[in-house]
Amino acid sequence: MQQTKKVNYFHLSLKNGQTEKISFSNSFQLTGKGGGSFVYIAQVFDTDDLDSTFHRLKLYGQFEKCKYEIWVMACNTDESGVMESSEVSMADKLAYMQKFSYQRSVNTDDILLHSLSGRYLWVAIRVMAAAMESSFVIDGFSVEFPKSSFIDYLPEIYREDSNSFFERYMAVLQSLYEDLEKRVEEVPKQLDYESCEKRNLPLFAQWTGLDENGKKFTPQQLRYLIAHLQTIQSGKGTTDVLQKIISLVYGKQAKVIENFKWNEWMKNSEYLDHYKKLYGKDESVFTLMLDCVYDEPEKLPDKSELMKLISEYTPLGVRCHLVYLRENYNMDTHCYLDVNSVLSTPKIADASGFELGSNHILG
Repeated sequence: MQQTKKVNYFHLSLKNGQTEKISFSNSFQLTGKGGGSFVYIAQVFDTDDLDSTFHRLKLYGQFEKCKYEIWVMACNTDESGVMESSEVSMADKLAYMQKFSYQRSVNTDDILLHSLSGRYLWVAIRVMAAAMESSFVIDGFSVEFPKSSFIDYLPEIYREDSNSFFERYMAVLQSLYEDLEKRVEEVPKQLDYESCEKRNLPLFAQWTGLDENGKKFTPQQLRYLIAHLQTIQSGKGTTDVLQKIISLVYGKQAKVIENFKWNEWMKNSEYLDHYKKLYGKDESVFTLMLDCVYDEPEKLPDKSELMKLISEYTPLGVRCHLVYLRENYNMDTHCYLDVNSVLSTPKIADASGFELGSNHILG
């Protein structure tokens, strides 16, 4: 099939057009609410080709309780003097478009433009609403050119009558075929975890064995997990991967204390029983300390969710003893010391009974 070109009117391109009662949102969309008539005229597109033909226009938007019209005009002369004049009303501009090769469609977001020809292309959108709760959002639209038809690949007898019923009928099938073809062309992009849509990432994570299991990873976290899949999967059950996963999900540093790290050199110590109370009695228990020193109580990670995450990266039969490190954290007769922590008994200084000189220190 003949390769068509496409001109897109999205985001900042929409801002270059003329509006009446239509607002341009911070998300680069055309919006309107309430009753009345709303008009938008896009900036003229110059094909640099006299009697250029056009193939198709697709509008992307949502309309609630309102009717919309799409006006498309093509001509060989530059009509910017009238179409861009601030002295000509929008209604007069729409009427002026009917003097040239033009097409009007109502409540249709996919339009064939085979009947149009000309160098310059003008597109106008009019939304009419009667209810105060009416609203619409227009993301943008695209125009394909030049004209392309399945009829061109059939015997000449089928091409004798231009714009015949048969040609229009085949154009419907052609549109379906072209949409399907474009979806097929986009498959490699949609399967690329770095550029695919956010909604596809959880599915890709399941394909690779990274089941969320009730956890809610952000898109950035899922892209990282998929990119480092080999390292993560091969390192499951190790302290290094467990610490990396916790840091990725919660943004906090975790310290893992395993039984063998203290048990050997504490065997003959009088504090052995105390250590067992703190870190577990045997090799099936390890302690994980999470740095939450500066967190407000209500902002602490949910313990049940964190334990689910830890269990995903813990060997079978091994249990975790989870400890949140706070500014001060007492357990039995032991205290976990952290940043700015000291062992002391503060007392009130008393300076009564003598004068302070240059060499006196209170402590």
